Amino acid sequence: MLIVIEGIDGCGKTTIAELLKNILENKGYKVYLTKEPFRSDIKAIIKSIIEKKHDLNENFGKALSLLFAADRQIHQLEIKDKISKGFIVILDRYYHSSYTYQLLYKGVTLDFLEKINSSLLKPDYVFILDVPVDVAIERLMKRGITTEYERKDFLEKVRENYLKLKEILKEEKIFIINNNRNPEETIRDILSIIGIK
Repeated sequence: MLIVIEGIDGCGKTTIAELLKNILENKGYKVYLTKEPFRSDIKAIIKSIIEKKHDLNENFGKALSLLFAADRQIHQLEIKDKISKGFIVILDRYYHSSYTYQLLYKGVTLDFLEKINSSLLKPDYVFILDVPVDVAIERLMKRGITTEYERKDFLEKVRENYLKLKEILKEEKIFIINNNRNPEETIRDILSIIGIK
């Protein structure tokens, strides 16, 4: 089983992914938690672009999209290996992030993103953790994180794109989960959807 946890920066993805892993392991499941970007060398290049102020133009957008897609191709080997060995794989971000973040760049289209991500393993479940942008920004500021990707106007647009994902990727099981509450309540909803008590 492949479970994806998605949402805007500061929505609580990592907290929920780790909590879900621990609960499933306590129930006797083999669980592998991983996140994207995956490879440290590619991650460093992505980070160097994201952390610098830049225009949301086609060049940067396509470059970032291709870097993320390359990283995912390498990551697939590990994900498929773990699934073949009976693990539940939990992914903290996946290609859904490109459909929300890189799609904001001028010249980056759905068609382009579909082409570069088409060979990837499709998840069994995608959980988009939704919180108001102000809550996300407050959480990020507490962690000392501030980049172009954490501006309020930018995050508002990213959140809008996340909320549209169910319509864009109709064939996928995408669930929007309120995460502006106690994490245990969010986990309870996720476990109910995947059919684990």
